[in-house]
Amino acid sequence: METYYKTKLRTPNTTTALKNKELEFLFYNIALLHSSGIPLLSALDILRGSADSKNMKLVIQELFEGINMGKSLSEV
Repeated sequence: METYYKTKLRTPNTTTALKNKELEFLFYNIALLHSSGIPLLSALDILRGSADSKNMKLVIQELFEGINMGKSLSEV
């Protein structure tokens, strides 16, 4: 059985469930791009363009917007 984690988005009463494999994809690729010297916002923009699922794109978009507004990754 696939495990899902709920990620709260900024809009009230909205949650997006991501599969473990999607979270692994996201965090692995953020780390890979960051270790290559690519800034976090640029890495998120790249990943947003390569994401296959609608949920993944929504989560990456929310991360991008929050960080772009000056929030830390943990605040988003």
